[in-house]
Amino acid sequence: MASSSVLVGPSSFWNVPELVTMTLNYVDKRTLAVCARLNRLLSEHSLDLLYRENPDFLKVVQILCPMKLMLGGKTMGFSETLKPSHWDRFQRYRSRIRSLRVEIHPLTLSRESIINLLATCPVGEPIFPSLTVFQWEQIDSAVSQLVISLFHEKLQHVTLLPISSEKCANDMLEHLTRRAPYLQSLRYWNGTQGAPTPQTKESFRLTCKALKSLQSVELSGDLVTPELLQELSTHEPLTRLWTTLYGPKAPPRPLMEVINGPLNPTFPSLLEVSVDCAILLAYPGYYLGGPQLMALHIDILLMDNVKSLTVLIPTSCKNLKHLSMFSIVDSARTPFSWGMIKPLLGLKTLETFVIDGPIPPLLSNLDIERLADSLPALRHLEICPRATGQPRKPCPTLACLTSIARSCRNLISVGVYVDASSSPPPSPSPRPEHTFPTTFQTMHVLCSKITAPSSVADFLASIFPPHTTLSFSRYSPHLRSVARTMDILFPHVDSDVGLEIHSIKYRKLWKETSELLDALKHTREALASRQAEVEVLKKRLASLIH
Repeated sequence: MASSSVLVGPSSFWNVPELVTMTLNYVDKRTLAVCARLNRLLSEHSLDLLYRENPDFLKVVQILCPMKLMLGGKTMGFSETLKPSHWDRFQRYRSRIRSLRVEIHPLTLSRESIINLLATCPVGEPIFPSLTVFQWEQIDSAVSQLVISLFHEKLQHVTLLPISSEKCANDMLEHLTRRAPYLQSLRYWNGTQGAPTPQTKESFRLTCKALKSLQSVELSGDLVTPELLQELSTHEPLTRLWTTLYGPKAPPRPLMEVINGPLNPTFPSLLEVSVDCAILLAYPGYYLGGPQLMALHIDILLMDNVKSLTVLIPTSCKNLKHLSMFSIVDSARTPFSWGMIKPLLGLKTLETFVIDGPIPPLLSNLDIERLADSLPALRHLEICPRATGQPRKPCPTLACLTSIARSCRNLISVGVYVDASSSPPPSPSPRPEHTFPTTFQTMHVLCSKITAPSSVADFLASIFPPHTTLSFSRYSPHLRSVARTMDILFPHVDSDVGLEIHSIKYRKLWKETSELLDALKHTREALASRQAEVEVLKKRLASLIH
Protein backbone atom coordinates (compact mmCIF):
# COMPACT_ATOMS: atom_id res chain seq x y z
CA MET A 1 0.00 0.00 0.00
CA ALA A 2 1.36 3.38 -0.97
CA SER A 3 1.80 5.64 2.02
CA SER A 4 0.32 9.09 1.76
CA SER A 5 2.88 11.86 1.87
CA VAL A 6 2.80 14.07 4.93
CA LEU A 7 4.40 17.50 4.80
CA VAL A 8 6.64 18.15 7.77
CA GLY A 9 9.11 20.83 8.72
CA PRO A 10 9.46 24.00 6.65
CA SER A 11 7.22 22.72 3.85
CA SER A 12 4.16 22.41 6.10
CA PHE A 13 4.63 26.00 7.34
CA TRP A 14 3.79 27.46 3.91
CA ASN A 15 0.56 25.44 3.75
CA VAL A 16 -0.86 27.10 6.85
CA PRO A 17 -1.93 30.63 5.80
CA GLU A 18 -2.50 31.69 9.41
CA LEU A 19 1.12 30.95 10.33
CA VAL A 20 2.45 32.85 7.32
CA THR A 21 0.30 35.87 8.13
CA MET A 22 1.25 35.81 11.82
CA THR A 23 4.93 35.73 10.87
CA LEU A 24 4.67 38.54 8.34
CA ASN A 25 2.86 40.69 10.89
CA TYR A 26 6.26 41.26 12.52
CA VAL A 27 7.86 42.43 9.27
CA ASP A 28 8.28 46.14 8.42
CA LYS A 29 6.66 47.65 5.33
CA ARG A 30 9.86 47.83 3.30
CA THR A 31 10.45 44.10 3.76
CA LEU A 32 6.79 43.37 2.95
CA ALA A 33 7.20 45.27 -0.33
CA VAL A 34 10.18 43.02 -1.18
CA CYS A 35 8.23 39.88 -0.23
CA ALA A 36 5.39 40.96 -2.51
CA ARG A 37 7.74 40.53 -5.49
CA LEU A 38 9.26 37.15 -4.57
CA ASN A 39 6.53 34.64 -5.45
CA ARG A 40 2.77 34.39 -5.68
CA LEU A 41 2.24 32.88 -2.21
CA LEU A 42 4.27 35.51 -0.38
CA SER A 43 2.86 38.22 -2.60
CA GLU A 44 -0.73 37.50 -1.56
CA HIS A 45 0.03 37.66 2.15
CA SER A 46 2.32 40.67 1.83
CA LEU A 47 -0.12 42.71 -0.25
CA ASP A 48 -2.89 41.99 2.26
CA LEU A 49 -0.78 43.38 5.09
CA LEU A 50 0.39 46.36 3.06
CA TYR A 51 -3.04 47.51 1.88
CA ARG A 52 -5.61 46.08 4.27
CA GLU A 53 -5.47 48.74 7.00
CA ASN A 54 -5.38 52.48 6.26
CA PRO A 55 -3.05 52.75 3.28
CA ASP A 56 -2.23 56.25 2.04
CA PHE A 57 -5.09 57.18 -0.29
CA LEU A 58 -2.98 59.01 -2.89
CA LYS A 59 -0.45 56.18 -3.00
CA VAL A 60 -3.25 53.70 -3.59
CA VAL A 61 -4.66 55.80 -6.42
CA GLN A 62 -1.20 55.96 -7.98
CA ILE A 63 -1.34 52.17 -8.36
CA LEU A 64 -4.37 52.71 -10.57
CA CYS A 65 -2.42 55.12 -12.76
CA PRO A 66 0.83 57.12 -12.39
CA MET A 67 0.27 60.70 -11.24
CA LYS A 68 1.98 64.05 -11.63
CA LEU A 69 1.96 67.34 -9.75
CA MET A 70 -0.43 69.79 -11.38
CA LEU A 71 0.12 73.49 -11.98
CA GLY A 72 -0.02 75.42 -8.73
CA GLY A 73 1.58 72.56 -6.78
CA LYS A 74 -1.49 71.77 -4.65
CA THR A 75 -3.12 68.88 -6.51
CA MET A 76 -2.11 65.62 -8.14
CA GLY A 77 -3.50 64.41 -11.46
CA PHE A 78 -3.40 61.25 -13.57
CA SER A 79 -0.67 61.28 -16.19
CA GLU A 80 -3.00 59.65 -18.72
CA THR A 81 -6.70 58.99 -19.27
CA LEU A 82 -7.97 55.98 -17.34
CA LYS A 83 -8.87 52.87 -19.36
CA PRO A 84 -10.42 49.48 -18.48
CA SER A 85 -6.91 48.00 -18.43
CA HIS A 86 -6.00 50.32 -15.56
CA TRP A 87 -8.91 49.00 -13.52
CA ASP A 88 -8.09 45.37 -14.40
CA ARG A 89 -4.62 45.81 -12.91
CA PHE A 90 -6.00 47.77 -9.95
CA GLN A 91 -8.43 44.97 -9.03
CA ARG A 92 -5.69 43.02 -7.27
CA TYR A 93 -5.13 45.90 -4.85
CA ARG A 94 -8.48 47.63 -4.35
CA SER A 95 -10.25 44.48 -3.17
CA ARG A 96 -7.84 44.12 -0.23
CA ILE A 97 -8.54 47.43 1.48
CA ARG A 98 -10.63 46.98 4.65
CA SER A 99 -10.16 50.39 6.25
CA LEU A 100 -9.29 53.79 4.81
CA ARG A 101 -8.48 56.99 6.67
CA VAL A 102 -7.98 60.26 4.79
CA GLU A 103 -6.89 63.09 7.07
CA ILE A 104 -5.54 66.56 6.35
CA HIS A 105 -3.10 66.22 3.45
CA PRO A 106 -0.98 68.88 1.76
CA LEU A 107 -1.91 67.45 -1.67
CA THR A 108 -5.29 66.38 -3.01
CA LEU A 109 -6.58 64.73 -6.16
CA SER A 110 -7.36 67.26 -8.88
CA ARG A 111 -10.96 67.87 -9.93
CA GLU A 112 -10.26 66.57 -13.45
CA SER A 113 -8.78 63.34 -12.08
CA ILE A 114 -11.75 62.82 -9.75
CA ILE A 115 -14.12 63.15 -12.72
CA ASN A 116 -11.94 60.74 -14.72
CA LEU A 117 -11.93 58.22 -11.87
CA LEU A 118 -15.69 58.36 -11.30
CA ALA A 119 -16.47 58.17 -15.03
CA THR A 120 -14.33 55.07 -15.69
CA CYS A 121 -14.76 52.92 -12.56
CA PRO A 122 -16.49 49.57 -13.16
CA VAL A 123 -20.26 49.97 -13.37
CA GLY A 124 -22.17 48.66 -10.37
CA GLU A 125 -19.02 47.96 -8.31
CA PRO A 126 -17.70 49.90 -5.31
CA ILE A 127 -14.23 51.33 -5.83
CA PHE A 128 -13.10 49.48 -2.66
CA PRO A 129 -15.53 46.54 -2.38
CA SER A 130 -14.13 45.17 0.92
CA LEU A 131 -14.06 48.52 2.72
CA THR A 132 -15.78 48.36 6.12
CA VAL A 133 -14.13 51.23 8.04
CA PHE A 134 -14.02 54.65 6.36
CA GLN A 135 -12.86 58.03 7.67
CA TRP A 136 -12.51 61.23 5.64
CA GLU A 137 -11.82 64.60 7.19
CA GLN A 138 -11.87 68.09 5.69
CA ILE A 139 -14.52 67.23 3.09
CA ASP A 140 -15.09 70.20 0.79
CA SER A 141 -17.16 70.52 -2.38
CA ALA A 142 -14.19 69.46 -4.53
CA VAL A 143 -14.03 65.96 -3.05
CA SER A 144 -17.59 65.38 -1.82
CA GLN A 145 -18.60 63.35 -4.90
CA LEU A 146 -15.50 61.19 -4.51
CA VAL A 147 -16.39 60.56 -0.86
CA ILE A 148 -19.95 59.62 -1.85
CA SER A 149 -18.62 57.18 -4.45
CA LEU A 150 -16.88 55.21 -1.69
CA PHE A 151 -20.14 54.54 0.19
CA HIS A 152 -21.47 51.00 -0.25
CA GLU A 153 -23.54 48.47 1.68
CA LYS A 154 -20.62 46.66 3.35
CA LEU A 155 -19.56 49.78 5.24
CA GLN A 156 -19.91 49.36 9.01
CA HIS A 157 -18.04 52.32 10.54
CA VAL A 158 -17.94 55.80 9.00
CA THR A 159 -16.34 59.07 10.15
CA LEU A 160 -17.09 62.27 8.23
CA LEU A 161 -16.00 65.86 8.84
CA PRO A 162 -17.50 68.14 6.19
CA ILE A 163 -16.24 71.70 5.82
CA SER A 164 -18.16 72.53 2.63
CA SER A 165 -21.55 74.16 2.26
CA GLU A 166 -24.47 72.80 4.27
CA LYS A 167 -26.24 71.71 1.10
CA CYS A 168 -23.25 69.63 0.06
CA ALA A 169 -23.02 68.07 3.52
CA ASN A 170 -26.74 67.29 3.61
CA ASP A 171 -26.58 65.66 0.17
CA MET A 172 -23.73 63.49 1.38
CA LEU A 173 -25.80 62.31 4.38
CA GLU A 174 -28.69 61.43 2.10
CA HIS A 175 -26.44 59.32 -0.11
CA LEU A 176 -24.97 57.62 2.96
CA THR A 177 -28.37 56.35 4.12
CA ARG A 178 -29.12 54.87 0.71
CA ARG A 179 -25.73 53.35 -0.06
CA ALA A 180 -24.71 52.13 3.42
CA PRO A 181 -28.01 51.07 5.05
CA TYR A 182 -26.37 48.60 7.47
CA LEU A 183 -23.99 51.08 9.06
CA GLN A 184 -23.15 50.23 12.69
CA SER A 185 -21.35 53.38 13.79
CA LEU A 186 -21.47 56.97 12.54
CA ARG A 187 -19.10 59.72 13.63
CA TYR A 188 -20.13 63.05 12.15
CA TRP A 189 -18.52 66.34 13.13
CA ASN A 190 -19.92 69.57 11.73
CA GLY A 191 -17.01 71.61 10.35
CA THR A 192 -18.99 74.10 8.31
CA GLN A 193 -18.79 77.77 9.23
CA GLY A 194 -21.28 78.98 11.80
CA ALA A 195 -23.96 77.10 13.68
CA PRO A 196 -25.88 74.47 11.69
CA THR A 197 -29.27 75.50 10.35
CA PRO A 198 -32.51 73.74 11.33
CA GLN A 199 -32.43 72.06 7.91
CA THR A 200 -29.01 70.52 8.65
CA LYS A 201 -30.15 69.30 12.07
CA GLU A 202 -33.23 67.75 10.50
CA SER A 203 -31.09 66.14 7.80
CA PHE A 204 -28.97 64.44 10.43
CA ARG A 205 -32.07 63.30 12.33
CA LEU A 206 -33.45 61.70 9.18
CA THR A 207 -30.10 60.01 8.60
CA CYS A 208 -30.22 58.42 12.05
CA LYS A 209 -33.84 57.44 11.52
CA ALA A 210 -32.96 55.58 8.32
CA LEU A 211 -29.91 53.78 9.75
CA LYS A 212 -31.65 51.26 11.96
CA SER A 213 -28.53 49.20 12.72
CA LEU A 214 -26.59 52.01 14.39
CA GLN A 215 -24.82 50.89 17.55
CA SER A 216 -22.71 54.02 18.02
CA VAL A 217 -23.36 57.69 17.20
CA GLU A 218 -20.73 60.37 17.81
CA LEU A 219 -21.63 63.88 16.68
CA SER A 220 -20.83 67.50 17.41
CA GLY A 221 -23.01 68.97 20.13
CA ASP A 222 -24.41 71.72 17.89
CA LEU A 223 -26.40 69.07 15.99
CA VAL A 224 -28.29 67.87 19.09
CA THR A 225 -32.03 68.55 19.17
CA PRO A 226 -34.89 67.08 21.24
CA GLU A 227 -36.21 65.51 18.04
CA LEU A 228 -32.89 63.79 17.36
CA LEU A 229 -32.69 62.44 20.92
CA GLN A 230 -36.27 61.20 20.68
CA GLU A 231 -35.41 59.39 17.46
CA LEU A 232 -32.24 57.81 18.84
CA SER A 233 -33.93 56.81 22.09
CA THR A 234 -35.98 54.21 20.20
CA HIS A 235 -32.96 52.57 18.52
CA GLU A 236 -32.68 49.17 20.15
CA PRO A 237 -29.07 48.47 19.03
CA LEU A 238 -27.64 51.86 20.12
CA THR A 239 -25.04 51.42 22.90
CA ARG A 240 -22.89 54.57 22.54
CA LEU A 241 -23.87 58.25 22.23
CA TRP A 242 -21.15 60.90 22.23
CA THR A 243 -21.72 64.61 21.71
CA THR A 244 -18.29 65.82 22.91
CA LEU A 245 -14.69 65.39 21.76
CA TYR A 246 -13.72 63.18 24.71
CA GLY A 247 -15.17 60.14 26.40
CA PRO A 248 -14.46 56.85 28.18
CA LYS A 249 -11.57 54.88 26.74
CA ALA A 250 -12.65 51.39 27.76
CA PRO A 251 -16.12 50.28 26.56
CA PRO A 252 -18.27 49.02 29.44
CA ARG A 253 -19.66 45.51 29.65
CA PRO A 254 -23.47 45.34 29.34
CA LEU A 255 -25.57 44.22 32.28
CA MET A 256 -26.94 40.70 32.02
CA GLU A 257 -30.30 41.76 33.40
CA VAL A 258 -32.02 44.99 34.39
CA ILE A 259 -34.00 44.52 37.59
CA ASN A 260 -37.18 46.54 38.14
CA GLY A 261 -36.61 48.59 35.01
CA PRO A 262 -39.34 50.44 33.07
CA LEU A 263 -41.31 48.48 30.50
CA ASN A 264 -40.51 50.82 27.58
CA PRO A 265 -37.37 52.70 28.55
CA THR A 266 -35.64 55.38 26.54
CA PHE A 267 -32.34 54.17 25.09
CA PRO A 268 -32.95 50.56 26.19
CA SER A 269 -29.42 49.36 25.29
CA LEU A 270 -27.38 52.55 25.85
CA LEU A 271 -24.19 51.80 27.80
CA GLU A 272 -21.98 54.84 27.21
CA VAL A 273 -22.69 58.59 27.10
CA SER A 274 -20.36 61.53 26.55
CA VAL A 275 -21.94 64.99 26.79
CA ASP A 276 -21.17 68.55 27.84
CA CYS A 277 -22.81 69.95 30.96
CA ALA A 278 -25.09 72.41 29.16
CA ILE A 279 -26.67 69.76 26.91
CA LEU A 280 -26.98 67.29 29.79
CA LEU A 281 -28.82 69.81 31.97
CA ALA A 282 -31.08 70.67 29.01
CA TYR A 283 -32.04 67.03 28.27
CA PRO A 284 -31.30 64.94 31.40
CA GLY A 285 -34.18 62.53 30.80
CA TYR A 286 -32.68 61.36 27.52
CA TYR A 287 -29.01 61.16 28.44
CA LEU A 288 -29.48 59.59 31.87
CA GLY A 289 -32.68 57.63 31.24
CA GLY A 290 -31.18 54.42 29.85
CA PRO A 291 -31.50 51.54 32.34
CA GLN A 292 -28.24 49.98 31.09
CA LEU A 293 -26.12 53.15 31.30
CA MET A 294 -22.73 52.24 32.77
CA ALA A 295 -20.27 54.90 31.55
CA LEU A 296 -20.82 58.66 31.69
CA HIS A 297 -18.37 61.38 30.67
CA ILE A 298 -19.15 65.08 31.11
CA ASP A 299 -17.21 68.02 29.70
CA ILE A 300 -17.53 70.84 32.22
CA LEU A 301 -17.77 74.17 30.42
CA LEU A 302 -18.93 76.17 33.46
CA MET A 303 -18.04 75.14 37.01
CA ASP A 304 -21.22 76.77 38.33
CA ASN A 305 -23.13 73.82 36.80
CA VAL A 306 -21.19 71.08 38.59
CA LYS A 307 -23.25 70.86 41.77
CA SER A 308 -26.51 70.65 39.80
CA LEU A 309 -24.99 67.80 37.78
CA THR A 310 -23.64 65.84 40.73
CA VAL A 311 -27.01 66.02 42.49
CA LEU A 312 -28.77 64.81 39.34
CA ILE A 313 -26.52 61.85 38.46
CA PRO A 314 -27.03 59.56 41.51
CA THR A 315 -30.82 59.86 41.29
CA SER A 316 -30.85 58.76 37.63
CA CYS A 317 -27.90 56.37 37.22
CA LYS A 318 -28.03 53.23 39.34
CA ASN A 319 -25.44 51.07 37.56
CA LEU A 320 -22.59 53.44 36.71
CA LYS A 321 -19.15 51.82 36.50
CA HIS A 322 -17.34 54.79 34.93
CA LEU A 323 -17.82 58.48 35.71
CA SER A 324 -15.46 61.15 34.40
CA MET A 325 -15.74 64.93 34.55
CA PHE A 326 -13.33 67.02 32.53
CA SER A 327 -13.10 70.75 33.21
CA ILE A 328 -11.80 72.25 29.97
CA VAL A 329 -11.75 75.98 30.71
CA ASP A 330 -13.21 78.20 33.39
CA SER A 331 -12.44 81.92 33.38
CA ALA A 332 -13.26 82.17 37.08
CA ARG A 333 -10.69 79.42 37.88
CA THR A 334 -13.13 77.67 40.20
CA PRO A 335 -11.75 74.45 41.72
CA PHE A 336 -13.60 71.22 42.42
CA SER A 337 -14.73 71.15 46.06
CA TRP A 338 -16.23 68.71 48.54
CA GLY A 339 -19.69 70.20 48.10
CA MET A 340 -19.54 69.31 44.39
CA ILE A 341 -18.29 65.74 44.92
CA LYS A 342 -20.25 64.70 48.03
CA PRO A 343 -23.56 63.94 46.20
CA LEU A 344 -21.72 61.29 44.13
CA LEU A 345 -20.95 59.09 47.13
CA GLY A 346 -24.14 57.12 46.51
CA LEU A 347 -22.68 55.58 43.33
CA LYS A 348 -21.68 52.36 45.06
CA THR A 349 -21.01 50.42 41.83
CA LEU A 350 -18.44 52.94 40.55
CA GLU A 351 -15.14 51.38 39.44
CA THR A 352 -13.53 54.27 37.53
CA PHE A 353 -13.88 57.81 38.90
CA VAL A 354 -12.01 60.57 37.08
CA ILE A 355 -12.16 64.28 37.91
CA ASP A 356 -9.74 66.21 35.72
CA GLY A 357 -9.24 69.93 35.97
CA PRO A 358 -6.47 72.51 35.68
CA ILE A 359 -6.80 73.84 39.24
CA PRO A 360 -5.88 72.04 42.51
CA PRO A 361 -9.05 70.82 44.27
CA LEU A 362 -10.31 72.22 47.57
CA LEU A 363 -10.44 68.92 49.45
CA SER A 364 -9.12 67.79 52.81
CA ASN A 365 -7.66 64.43 53.85
CA LEU A 366 -10.95 63.76 55.64
CA ASP A 367 -12.85 64.40 52.39
CA ILE A 368 -10.68 61.87 50.56
CA GLU A 369 -11.21 59.37 53.39
CA ARG A 370 -14.99 59.79 53.18
CA LEU A 371 -14.88 59.32 49.42
CA ALA A 372 -12.77 56.14 49.67
CA ASP A 373 -15.00 54.70 52.42
CA SER A 374 -18.13 55.35 50.32
CA LEU A 375 -16.77 53.92 47.05
CA PRO A 376 -14.96 50.68 47.99
CA ALA A 377 -15.40 49.12 44.51
CA LEU A 378 -13.07 51.69 42.90
CA ARG A 379 -10.35 50.32 40.64
CA HIS A 380 -9.18 53.66 39.21
CA LEU A 381 -9.40 57.00 41.02
CA GLU A 382 -8.21 60.38 39.74
CA ILE A 383 -8.86 63.76 41.35
CA CYS A 384 -7.07 66.51 39.41
CA PRO A 385 -3.63 64.80 39.37
CA ARG A 386 -2.57 67.01 36.45
CA ALA A 387 -3.64 70.32 38.04
CA THR A 388 -1.02 73.08 38.01
CA GLY A 389 -0.20 75.99 40.25
CA GLN A 390 0.11 76.38 44.00
CA PRO A 391 -2.31 74.53 46.31
CA ARG A 392 -4.90 76.33 48.38
CA LYS A 393 -6.31 75.25 51.73
CA PRO A 394 -7.73 72.73 52.23
CA CYS A 395 -5.57 70.42 50.09
CA PRO A 396 -4.95 66.66 50.39
CA THR A 397 -1.53 65.53 51.61
CA LEU A 398 0.29 62.22 51.26
CA ALA A 399 -1.59 60.98 54.34
CA CYS A 400 -4.77 60.63 52.26
CA LEU A 401 -3.18 57.71 50.39
CA THR A 402 -3.34 55.48 53.47
CA SER A 403 -7.12 55.92 53.77
CA ILE A 404 -7.51 55.11 50.06
CA ALA A 405 -5.36 51.99 50.51
CA ARG A 406 -7.43 50.88 53.51
CA SER A 407 -10.85 51.26 51.88
CA CYS A 408 -10.31 50.51 48.17
CA ARG A 409 -8.86 47.00 48.11
CA ASN A 410 -9.43 46.50 44.36
CA LEU A 411 -7.50 49.60 43.36
CA ILE A 412 -5.23 49.44 40.30
CA SER A 413 -4.33 53.12 39.83
CA VAL A 414 -4.71 56.37 41.72
CA GLY A 415 -3.96 60.01 41.03
CA VAL A 416 -4.78 62.77 43.50
CA TYR A 417 -3.35 66.29 43.57
CA VAL A 418 -1.52 66.26 46.92
CA ASP A 419 0.55 68.82 48.74
CA ALA A 420 3.62 66.64 49.27
CA SER A 421 5.69 69.52 50.66
CA SER A 422 4.73 68.81 54.26
CA SER A 423 6.52 66.01 56.08
CA PRO A 424 5.16 62.62 55.05
CA PRO A 425 3.31 60.76 57.80
CA PRO A 426 5.15 58.00 59.66
CA SER A 427 5.38 54.83 57.59
CA PRO A 428 2.38 52.66 58.48
CA SER A 429 2.75 49.20 59.96
CA PRO A 430 3.37 46.53 57.34
CA ARG A 431 -0.05 44.96 57.92
CA PRO A 432 -1.89 44.40 54.57
CA GLU A 433 -4.79 46.73 55.41
CA HIS A 434 -2.37 49.66 55.77
CA THR A 435 -0.77 49.24 52.35
CA PHE A 436 -2.07 49.13 48.80
CA PRO A 437 -3.23 45.76 47.42
CA THR A 438 -0.88 43.67 45.30
CA THR A 439 -2.99 44.53 42.23
CA PHE A 440 -2.07 48.21 42.55
CA GLN A 441 0.12 49.32 39.64
CA THR A 442 0.30 53.10 39.11
CA MET A 443 0.15 56.46 40.82
CA HIS A 444 -0.48 59.35 38.41
CA VAL A 445 1.49 62.51 39.17
CA LEU A 446 2.65 65.60 37.30
CA CYS A 447 3.46 68.81 39.14
CA SER A 448 1.72 68.98 42.50
CA LYS A 449 3.74 70.67 45.23
CA ILE A 450 6.73 68.67 46.49
CA THR A 451 10.01 69.63 48.18
CA ALA A 452 11.80 66.46 49.42
CA PRO A 453 11.83 63.62 46.84
CA SER A 454 13.75 61.21 49.09
CA SER A 455 11.25 61.46 51.95
CA VAL A 456 8.31 61.08 49.58
CA ALA A 457 9.91 58.08 47.86
CA ASP A 458 10.54 56.40 51.24
CA PHE A 459 6.91 56.87 52.26
CA LEU A 460 5.53 55.63 48.93
CA ALA A 461 7.83 52.60 49.04
CA SER A 462 6.34 51.69 52.44
CA ILE A 463 2.74 51.58 51.16
CA PHE A 464 3.12 50.51 47.51
CA PRO A 465 3.67 46.98 46.14
CA PRO A 466 7.20 46.53 44.73
CA HIS A 467 6.11 46.80 41.08
CA THR A 468 4.16 50.06 41.47
CA THR A 469 5.48 53.02 39.46
CA LEU A 470 4.76 56.73 39.10
CA SER A 471 3.16 57.69 35.78
CA PHE A 472 3.51 61.11 34.13
CA SER A 473 1.02 62.38 31.55
CA ARG A 474 -0.85 65.55 30.52
CA TYR A 475 -4.14 63.66 30.08
CA SER A 476 -6.07 60.86 31.76
CA PRO A 477 -5.35 57.34 30.44
CA HIS A 478 -9.03 56.53 30.98
CA LEU A 479 -10.22 58.97 28.31
CA ARG A 480 -9.92 59.01 24.54
CA SER A 481 -10.69 61.49 21.79
CA VAL A 482 -13.23 61.18 19.00
CA ALA A 483 -10.73 61.16 16.15
CA ARG A 484 -7.17 62.12 17.12
CA THR A 485 -4.91 60.33 19.57
CA MET A 486 -4.54 62.10 22.91
CA ASP A 487 -0.79 62.47 22.34
CA ILE A 488 -1.54 64.84 19.47
CA LEU A 489 -4.14 66.90 21.34
CA PHE A 490 -2.17 67.44 24.57
CA PRO A 491 1.40 68.69 25.14
CA HIS A 492 4.12 66.14 25.74
CA VAL A 493 4.69 65.38 29.40
CA ASP A 494 8.13 67.03 29.23
CA SER A 495 6.82 70.14 27.49
CA ASP A 496 6.67 73.38 29.49
CA VAL A 497 3.62 74.63 27.55
CA GLY A 498 0.94 75.85 29.97
CA LEU A 499 3.12 75.37 33.06
CA GLU A 500 4.25 78.03 35.51
CA ILE A 501 7.82 78.09 36.78
CA HIS A 502 6.80 76.46 40.09
CA SER A 503 4.98 73.66 38.27
CA ILE A 504 8.06 72.96 36.12
CA LYS A 505 10.17 72.74 39.30
CA TYR A 506 7.70 70.38 41.00
CA ARG A 507 7.54 68.14 37.92
CA LYS A 508 11.34 67.78 38.03
CA LEU A 509 11.20 66.83 41.73
CA TRP A 510 8.51 64.22 41.04
CA LYS A 511 10.74 62.77 38.32
CA GLU A 512 13.50 62.44 40.93
CA THR A 513 11.01 60.75 43.25
CA SER A 514 10.11 58.30 40.50
CA GLU A 515 13.78 57.44 39.92
CA LEU A 516 14.34 56.88 43.63
CA LEU A 517 11.27 54.65 43.84
CA ASP A 518 12.50 52.59 40.89
CA ALA A 519 15.94 52.27 42.49
CA LEU A 520 14.30 50.80 45.59
CA LYS A 521 12.42 48.16 43.59
CA HIS A 522 14.62 45.18 44.48
CA THR A 523 14.73 46.20 48.14
CA ARG A 524 10.95 46.54 48.13
CA GLU A 525 10.60 43.09 46.54
CA ALA A 526 12.82 41.53 49.20
CA LEU A 527 10.89 43.23 52.02
CA ALA A 528 7.55 42.18 50.49
CA SER A 529 8.76 38.58 50.25
CA ARG A 530 9.96 38.67 53.84
CA GLN A 531 6.66 40.15 55.01
CA ALA A 532 4.70 37.45 53.16
CA GLU A 533 6.75 34.79 54.97
CA VAL A 534 6.06 36.49 58.30
CA GLU A 535 2.31 36.52 57.60
CA VAL A 536 2.38 32.80 56.76
CA LEU A 537 4.23 32.04 60.00
CA LYS A 538 1.75 34.15 61.97
CA LYS A 539 -1.17 32.16 60.54
CA ARG A 540 0.52 28.87 61.35
CA LEU A 541 1.25 30.00 64.89
CA ALA A 542 -2.34 31.17 65.35
CA SER A 543 -3.66 27.81 64.16
CA LEU A 544 -1.42 25.98 66.67
CA ILE A 545 -2.56 28.20 69.53
CA HIS A 546 -6.25 27.67 68.76
